[in-house]
Amino acid sequence: MRLFSVKQFSLIQPFLIILLFTAVTLAIYSNTFNSPFVLDDVRKIEENSAIRVNRFSPAEIVKAGFQSSRMRPIAFMTLALNHILHKYNVFGYHVINIAIHTITGFLLYLFFLATLKTAPIQHHYGRPDLIAFFAALIWLVHPLQSQSVTYVVQRMNSMAALFYIFAFLLYVKGRLATQPGRKWSWFSSAALAWICALGSKQNAATLPFFIFLYEWYFFQDLSPKWFKSSLKYIIAVAIIFAVVAFLYLGTDPLEKFSKLWDFSQGEFSAKSAIMIFWKITK
Repeated sequence: MRLFSVKQFSLIQPFLIILLFTAVTLAIYSNTFNSPFVLDDVRKIEENSAIRVNRFSPAEIVKAGFQSSRMRPIAFMTLALNHILHKYNVFGYHVINIAIHTITGFLLYLFFLATLKTAPIQHHYGRPDLIAFFAALIWLVHPLQSQSVTYVVQRMNSMAALFYIFAFLLYVKGRLATQPGRKWSWFSSAALAWICALGSKQNAATLPFFIFLYEWYFFQDLSPKWFKSSLKYIIAVAIIFAVVAFLYLGTDPLEKFSKLWDFSQGEFSAKSAIMIFWKITK
């Protein structure tokens, strides 16, 4: 007698992957739950009066997010939620960071799996589920992610990645859908996820460009004809980059860079470059 049908197993498998990803992430970051607020945590959490919301009110949470940052309100809304639940107990903040990282790893697994099942490459790999699983697992445990997980305010990175990958996954789902109504539902959901990614960190502005490259490679087989016919979309992406750069750097971006010029050395030093990168992305 069969214990599970194929359909039942297909539902159980994602649950098991989530469970495994959660266990692995907890094992890696179990010693960070009591890590104190450091660096920008102090200014953006402890000293930020805007997130001191004491009751669960959607309007108050949204207000707290935009008062804290007009460029990254979504990330600050989660900090306001943390304050409602935990005040300044660091344990709760780290739990949320770890949960965000785990969910992102699972979404990455789904994205890899969907990609490996696209027409150009679906017959090249015998076990796309295993490839997707191990690729996502490597990303999940990679030490490069440790800062975004353990440094509380850097959940902005993690949240941008979560919504970025989610938007990409929704786009692929829409691209593979056969019914026009469902196709545009997926695309609309992808656009909403991208807005949430932008509201977490501005580097999510690159998504349209990478979706363009993804479409060109996986669905158009690098067709020069399709590329030429899509130049208007390239221009649209360039405009998006320009708008985001203007909103973030202002009308005189060179002034921001010149303030970090290393005059003591009379040149643009490596230290200056690192400082510029830090100022722009933090």
